[in-house]
Amino acid sequence: MRIAITGIGIISALGAGQQINRQQLLAGHSGVGSVRYLPTRHHAYPIGEVPFSNSELAVMAGYEADTTISRNTLIAAVALREVIADARLSTVHCALSTVNLINGTTVGGMDKTETYFTEWKKGNYATLHYIRDHRAAVHSQQLAEHFGIEHVTTVSTACSSALNSIITAVQMLRTGEAQQVIAGGVDAMTRVHLNGFASLGILSQQLCRPFQPDRDGINLGEGAAYLVLETEQNALQRGAHIYGYIAGYANVCDAYHPTASSPDGEGAFNAMSQALEMAHIQPGQINYINAHGTATPNNDASEWTAIERLFGKTLPVVESTKPLTGHTTSASGSIEVIFCLIKMAQKGYHYVINNAFGFGGNDSS
Repeated sequence: MRIAITGIGIISALGAGQQINRQQLLAGHSGVGSVRYLPTRHHAYPIGEVPFSNSELAVMAGYEADTTISRNTLIAAVALREVIADARLSTVHCALSTVNLINGTTVGGMDKTETYFTEWKKGNYATLHYIRDHRAAVHSQQLAEHFGIEHVTTVSTACSSALNSIITAVQMLRTGEAQQVIAGGVDAMTRVHLNGFASLGILSQQLCRPFQPDRDGINLGEGAAYLVLETEQNALQRGAHIYGYIAGYANVCDAYHPTASSPDGEGAFNAMSQALEMAHIQPGQINYINAHGTATPNNDASEWTAIERLFGKTLPVVESTKPLTGHTTSASGSIEVIFCLIKMAQKGYHYVINNAFGFGGNDSS
């Protein structure tokens, strides 16, 4: 059973929508820069912010401009609005109420928690609902309600969340649990987000430089991307445009360290090799790898070791697109799957790999 990608929606530091992201990606332009919207005093670290205010995002997503909903939900809703239209899901032939949404996120409503937690602790219970909205599952439910989607699942596995959402979607389609699935991920920038990575000493004060000898850390980013997935048969029957197929996948856990990758790249190697095995293709058939490539000394050394171990001396094109968007954490996997599709269409690639590796060694390809 072939699983087709029939819709894409994206928003990142490069802009909102397929067209601008395609143009900026192929031109090699970066959206990483000085902090603009995040209320933080830590301006030494460049980040890849979505270039819109919350009120602008609200209008783009179909909310009132003065809505108090979280930035995470607003960013996700912009990408979801595009993917639904792109795949022609809201038509007489396809009711959104029958579609499954699988949403990957770590942030949830964290930005509102940061804003109102102190007041709540002082006894201002009028803001209690913002604290309750902190949970990732509540954020996903808000999205489902906004679009009239009845079946929703949340995946939260740090930086592999979006790829694991896609993997879950494919499994549901192959077992007949769903007919069409919207899958992907979102994370907005928050202070806990930025400060947490800074406390690990892995943020760069310059534009990140994946796989370069002088690399010194991550640029964080925010964004969202979603795919519509369905069986090839279903896609052909309704005349849907097919961007590509999910040929194989794997999710593994090397359990090496809470935040670091293993020096031998065991998790990355197993994820890539098992994905190839499922797809019934050989390493030499891969044209391009969109690497996790965070630009930390640890991650890049580990991932490159795994790539060389799997591909030997005949390496495909290996690239990290994180200097363009920043590391969008839970959204990175789905954003970069879309970047892979753009590269396939532009370069004529036939098989590509996208890697997304999360804390705790939760590695997906």
